[in-house]
Amino acid sequence: QVDRDEYLKLLNIGSDTRNAARSFDPKVAGKELAPVAQEASEAFYDASGKQVRELTNQAASEFVGDDNNAIETFTRIINSGKDADSLNNIPKNIKARLSDAAEIIIEGSGPGFWKLNKGDYKAIENTDRFFRLQKAREFLDEGIDWAKINNGVRPMTTGEKILADARSGIDKLLKASPAKQEADAVYKTMKEIEDALLNKTEFKGGIDQYKLARLLNNSDEAGRFRDNLARLKDWAQDPQFDESSRKIVKGFINNFEQAAKQIGNKTQVGAFRWKQGPTSPAVERLGSQLNKNTLVQDAVKNPAGFVQSADQFAKNFAPEIAGKTYGKMNDAEKSAFIKLWVKWQQESQKGSSATPEAMKSWYNRFLGK
Repeated sequence: QVDRDEYLKLLNIGSDTRNAARSFDPKVAGKELAPVAQEASEAFYDASGKQVRELTNQAASEFVGDDNNAIETFTRIINSGKDADSLNNIPKNIKARLSDAAEIIIEGSGPGFWKLNKGDYKAIENTDRFFRLQKAREFLDEGIDWAKINNGVRPMTTGEKILADARSGIDKLLKASPAKQEADAVYKTMKEIEDALLNKTEFKGGIDQYKLARLLNNSDEAGRFRDNLARLKDWAQDPQFDESSRKIVKGFINNFEQAAKQIGNKTQVGAFRWKQGPTSPAVERLGSQLNKNTLVQDAVKNPAGFVQSADQFAKNFAPEIAGKTYGKMNDAEKSAFIKLWVKWQQESQKGSSATPEAMKSWYNRFLGK
């Protein structure tokens, strides 16, 4: 029931690995992985956030701005809000968001506690101008459901288009700095990994051992998680991030992949055993025989030659030994004749030549005569 390649692949795993696979418990592995995964998650966020902050501060220090473009941008934001007043299909929250964004930029104040230095935009330092623009851009972003739009759930609404236009003007000013472009790229990567690995169904309620145990199995959910884990692996290879944090993340990935490999081995061993019978220690028995029995080696490594050898033996000796061809034998006679062939092979391996009389004697003994 098991083909040659499948058997050889299983033998190559090795007995120690097979034994470890049989005793492997995903629940125990999940419990061991949980604290490692939590530490890796924190290291990932800390290193990513640190890099974003450093690049953002660098961009702020380099920011020279452009007062004419800035004022033009603010004017467009304010005018967009006024124009929206005449459009009944624009929600009030869109109008309010436009007005608040303009207040953030022009005065350094707005909804919530922004931690911005107050004062007229024209009278403050370029660094403060940069952070006001960034806060306004973030605030406008919050009014646009990018997830639904980018995933094709629905198109952008008219109100969102107004917010996006205002945001675009601010974004152009901010990204005049290469450091800001780098900061945004790092932030985007962080959010993509977060969405792919940490914000899905698997970990919406936080990382825990039961979810990790499920992700070690062979479900579609587990497959998606493992595919997305490649993104985190790429992140851990990027030298721009803190080395100690990357080491922690690499440790989790390695532990998770080793556990997942154990699951694969466990499945393979279990499937082989099921084919051989639920109580058959087939792998060990045949593996042992393969190392010391040429007959078994031939059967496993060269099945075509093995069968040809058996056919030739039947043609040469069946009529003389059994008095009939192999095809005309009943099941008991066929079984005895196969045992005779094995005995003949074993004697040949020893360098002994079996006489026809000896072979008939063996055959009759195998028949129970």
